[in-house]
Amino acid sequence: MSVSSKRQTPLVHWRRASRMSESISAPQGSIGSLLASVTQREDAEYEKLLEVATRRIAVKTCPLYLRVLIGVGATVVGALLIGMWSRNGMLSHPFPVLILGSIILAAALYLYRKTQDLEQSGLSYAITQQLSFVGVFKGKLLLVIGANGVLPYHYEELAVFLATLAFTLATYWLWDVYVDRFVSSFATIATGIIACEELMRDAYGVGTYWVAAFVHLLLPLAVWAFLSPRVNQKYHPMAIAAVCNVGWVSILGMFSNAIGPTNWLTCFRWAADITTGFVPVGFYVVSLICMFCSIGSLIWVILWGYGRENPLKNNYVRVAVVVSLALGMTGITSCVIAILVIVIGYVAHDRLISIVGMMYLPISLFIATHSLSAGLMLNGFVLIGMSGVMLAGYFALKRWCFADDAENAVGQTRIGGEV
Repeated sequence: MSVSSKRQTPLVHWRRASRMSESISAPQGSIGSLLASVTQREDAEYEKLLEVATRRIAVKTCPLYLRVLIGVGATVVGALLIGMWSRNGMLSHPFPVLILGSIILAAALYLYRKTQDLEQSGLSYAITQQLSFVGVFKGKLLLVIGANGVLPYHYEELAVFLATLAFTLATYWLWDVYVDRFVSSFATIATGIIACEELMRDAYGVGTYWVAAFVHLLLPLAVWAFLSPRVNQKYHPMAIAAVCNVGWVSILGMFSNAIGPTNWLTCFRWAADITTGFVPVGFYVVSLICMFCSIGSLIWVILWGYGRENPLKNNYVRVAVVVSLALGMTGITSCVIAILVIVIGYVAHDRLISIVGMMYLPISLFIATHSLSAGLMLNGFVLIGMSGVMLAGYFALKRWCFADDAENAVGQTRIGGEV
């Protein structure tokens, strides 16, 4: 298969190198020979493919099941120890707690650095890594508990945010475990959101729903940081943590402040009796900001994942863009974010991310229907109408988009860059 003369995004190089790296370990083949089997040496993209394949082979990642096991075990052990210390009154004084947390965190980081000299396939490496992970978890939790008692009561949220920000900046580049980087980044962003909400409400009297608009501005930046080849992969956990924070803020805003489909229903008098009452103008503005951020990010990922020039010439891409716009106009930004996560997992070949998006989608649909504050019968009619629209859309798209497979499958690249 020869490389097309059309422009291809770095995703195409990434995907092709991923398929080749699975068979690199064969004794009869080298990286160069495998690359030569898919492209010509005189091609300008040959060196790019070689660089990507070599870099991916050199990286040894921990298996997914082991990462999950380490995370669950560390959480349980750390929580039990912290609970025991709290019950015995050992956490009543903040400064000793801060010192103890710093010592445990430093010891855990030193233990983790020592694991670099061990064989990764050995049992001693797994045990040492789990012990260091438990130490890091306990140390960071103690730092948060100690910081919570240092500042006055009114500034507890700010103290917790500063503590999480400090240990995240101190350990992010030293501790290269994906789960720890994700949890630390998620906690930092979440506590920062809560602290900003409290400060804005106390100092300026700004409604808390404006925080949702500011948080949604992180979505395009996080998606770009995760998919852009110019951003180092060590920042991917931070990008995923930002997307997760946008997701829970979207659901929380729709559930508590009625930011979402309720705003459009209040535009009609016949729907006024099923809403929560008068909706401020700021709710509409916040909904528009959230809608544009989510729709723009989803459409950008679809166009970027196509991998060739003029993506709108492809029926699949056009349908995806139209459906994204139609879904975004409903105001259910959480559903758009769920589909965005699924698409990101697909184009990045990460099933775990796609599974998280699939689990998030029904939750967002459930909360969207119940945020209307309608009765049981009316909610049932809404669900039936949504199901009917989905079925009608499926059959319409099946007839319009997928009728002529030759136009889309022959000589063109589908979403994700596959030929």
